[in-house]
Amino acid sequence: MNDESIDYAKEVWPNALQELRFYSIVLCMVQQMCRKNTYSSERKCKHLQ
Repeated sequence: MNDESIDYAKEVWPNALQELRFYSIVLCMVQQMCRKNTYSSERKCKHLQ
């Protein structure tokens, strides 16, 4: 691996992980909302942040 690709990975990975976390929270919210229990869904999904 050359230095350029390492720098690129350092830039891209944190963003990708952040987006993944964001999507997992959204997914959790949607699943909980489908159970018609919106209030507790927000509390349950907070631990993912």
